[in-house]
Amino acid sequence: MKDLIEKQKNRLKQKVDELETRLKTESDARDEMESEARKAKLDLRRMERELKAAVEDRDMLEKEVKEKRDEIRSLKRKIDELEFNQPSINSRTSSQRPGTTEDSAEVKAELEKLKKQLAAETKAKEELQEQLNAASSRRGASERDVGRGTRELDKLQRDLDDANKRHKETEKEKQEALDKVRELEAKVREEKRLKLSIEDELDTLKRAAQRAEREESRASSRRGAREDRETQEKLERLEKESKEWERKYQEERKAKDEERRKRTDVEDEVRRLERERDREKRRESYSSSRRRPGGDDESEKKLAELTQEVEKLKAEKETLTKEAAQTKAELEEESRKRKEEEEKSAELEEDITDMEKKIKSLMEKVAQASQASAAPAAAANNPELEKTVEKLKKQNEQLKNELTILEGDLEEVEKKSAKADKEKKAMQKGIDEMEEENERLRREKMKLKKEVETLLLDDSGGSDTKVSVLMAEVDELKEKLELEAEERTEAEALHKQEMQLIEDEKLELESELATLKKKVQEDRAKLQEEIEQLEEQRDKLLKEVKALKSGSGAAVSASPTQSPHGSQRGASSGCDEDEKEDDFAKEKTVEREGSGRESAVGKSSPLGRGASSRASKEPKKPEKPQKKVLIQLKGKNRIHVRQVELSSKTLNKADVFILDLGDRIYDWNGAAADRKKREKGVEVANRLSEEKRKRAVGKIKKPEIIILEDGHMEPPKDFWDALGGRPDSIPTAPPGDDEKMEKQWEAADKLYRVNPGNELFPIDSKFTKAKLDTKFNFIFDCHEEMYYWCGKATDKNRREENMKKAKELFAKKTDRPKWSTLKKINEGMEPVLFQEKFHQWFTTDSRSSKRASSRASPAAGNEMREEGSVDQILKEYEKTYTHQQLKDGDYPASLDTTKKEAYLSEAEFQSVLGMSKAEFKRQPKWKQDHLKKEKELF
Repeated sequence: MKDLIEKQKNRLKQKVDELETRLKTESDARDEMESEARKAKLDLRRMERELKAAVEDRDMLEKEVKEKRDEIRSLKRKIDELEFNQPSINSRTSSQRPGTTEDSAEVKAELEKLKKQLAAETKAKEELQEQLNAASSRRGASERDVGRGTRELDKLQRDLDDANKRHKETEKEKQEALDKVRELEAKVREEKRLKLSIEDELDTLKRAAQRAEREESRASSRRGAREDRETQEKLERLEKESKEWERKYQEERKAKDEERRKRTDVEDEVRRLERERDREKRRESYSSSRRRPGGDDESEKKLAELTQEVEKLKAEKETLTKEAAQTKAELEEESRKRKEEEEKSAELEEDITDMEKKIKSLMEKVAQASQASAAPAAAANNPELEKTVEKLKKQNEQLKNELTILEGDLEEVEKKSAKADKEKKAMQKGIDEMEEENERLRREKMKLKKEVETLLLDDSGGSDTKVSVLMAEVDELKEKLELEAEERTEAEALHKQEMQLIEDEKLELESELATLKKKVQEDRAKLQEEIEQLEEQRDKLLKEVKALKSGSGAAVSASPTQSPHGSQRGASSGCDEDEKEDDFAKEKTVEREGSGRESAVGKSSPLGRGASSRASKEPKKPEKPQKKVLIQLKGKNRIHVRQVELSSKTLNKADVFILDLGDRIYDWNGAAADRKKREKGVEVANRLSEEKRKRAVGKIKKPEIIILEDGHMEPPKDFWDALGGRPDSIPTAPPGDDEKMEKQWEAADKLYRVNPGNELFPIDSKFTKAKLDTKFNFIFDCHEEMYYWCGKATDKNRREENMKKAKELFAKKTDRPKWSTLKKINEGMEPVLFQEKFHQWFTTDSRSSKRASSRASPAAGNEMREEGSVDQILKEYEKTYTHQQLKDGDYPASLDTTKKEAYLSEAEFQSVLGMSKAEFKRQPKWKQDHLKKEKELF
């Protein structure tokens, strides 16, 4: 049941998140439409003001025309009266005296003067009539603009109303989802209350278990103290025994010195007997084989003495056997102690394992708490979050206590290790003494063997049996001594091995404890950091809850207002006559500004200061938003630069695309694009930027060029917004696609010369700049793009007639895309897209014009040299910077300051931020910002 509620709660949370996302998207769209509506209203007001000014101008002109007409009527009446009275005047003048001819001449002069004045007034009337017609045409254009703006405003208002309805529906769905979430949260709180009661009981049991563990630890510490006392007593006993062994050794040494002295006497006696034997042999050579009666008695005495010596050796052997047994017992005791130490170390390892398990479970709880705090709907569970934080703090304290216990265990182990070292030294000393004693016995055995061999050579008769018995005893004693020596050697080796094992275990245990101590400290630091982050999240969630409760609609107001360049109005021109006329009017304005010609409005006129000032201010009207254009660079033998559909579906990984947003130009390089396309993309982007700067006539600065690498840099939001949203994936062009599209485009391109009579003459040869004759107009049909090129030597009437022909040809092809464009171009004002349709525009046919332009504008020449250094630009783009350079601002202006960390090398990125670039990208946005702020890269 609990899992079902949790799943349902998660689904509702996801639905709330989706609704909030939809709400935010619709809010953004609504804000965009509101901005467009505001813009349209401003344009409408501007048009109304212009219309009002035009109406005022027309009224003033009509008034002046009326006044002129009245003056002309009065003059006509005067002339008619003069003409009517002229015969009577002539008759009167003829009947009068001749002197009156002067009066008739004056009348004629006045009549001529009136006729001239009438002609001047008639001419002025015609000029005023022309101005009136021009004002009427301007008024009609303004009325059309006002009507179009009104229609667009109505459309935007309808879109805004639809967005408001959708927003209200989304708000309603969100409220219903929040109500369901509250119901589920009430159920969850009830379950959590039960869970807390169970956890309280568990905590009680845990505390009881902890008390039992503490009592057990105290008992074990008491056992350890008792064992330490026993070990101390054992050490004291060993010291006493070592002193006793030393005393016995001194006594045995004295006895052995005495025996050595006696043995020396025996050797002297043996030599004396040998000398006597030699003398006896010499005597026997002179006498009979009679022997001295006392010789056998002396030999028997010597044998008795040797027997006594053997008895003494047997007694020494028994003593050594007892000592070996005692040493063996001591070694067994040491082995038993070692086993006890192993058991203690095993218990300590189990404690360490339990500690690691506790730390692991604690880290899992921290991770669960962090995940729970990440959900937006979990903001209502503030008491639970506080309890989690308190629980983490308690567990941190418990970890500290356990670490203290472990440190105490480590000190006890170190003490026991020191005691074991002392015992090892004492045992080593006893083993050295035993080795010295064995060596001494070995030497004595060799001496006895030599003496027995000497006696065997000297004695004969009844002493042979005794000598053989003595030799057998000596051999038996020798074998026993060798066996004891081997046993002692094995016991010593076993003892050394056991001591080495104890030493290794001690070192391993110390290293494990040190590692565990370090790990516990790291875990403690991580827990502290997690606790701080949880507290920050808790504060943040509290603020969000307050904002949600107050219903302030923060999501709507927090959405960023879109840039005015984000509008796509007018991007797809099709065959709309009004938009084409706007394009042509714009091109004409550029031509007049570039060629230095003046318009009729800009000349001096009799309309007064107000009209002339308005006319002078007309070029400073706010410009329309720049149209967005997407350009594709494709081809193998020759890179073609074509305008394509403004959509993210057009992108592919094998080509280069340039997105022109007016104030920014994005150069997007596909992951599989070759170097030739990349270099061409940088060149075209620089030429577009320079073209916009020149045509802006100082009103705006040069557009910024931003190079984007597919797979290495994430394009910004306005890039994807301009393309209609980010696609799920970007495809790779199939093999041979460059050659295929190159042939298709070259076959589709058609250049026509418009001869007199609107006759189209196709030009089938290679397209070069030399084919464009200044005495003719040309139509360049590239299917998606059509250009109407006007030569400088053609007159206005001819241009208008040829323009109609271009419109007919554009409308004739019904298979053109909706976003196709028809543009009018004047000679000398060719855009980059038009220039790229011709072979070697700048190299062969325009060398003289380039030299002239470089002489006229040295700055432009410098700019072209900068654009040509493609390798330098690419090298600058791939360059990395140190952390200190990025902190101090020692980098070029073209660097993307929102992603400074991307310009660090991989090694320095790892050392500065403590993780790789791939791991950094997987971190949440708030954590990335936090790390960048800490390292001064934000």
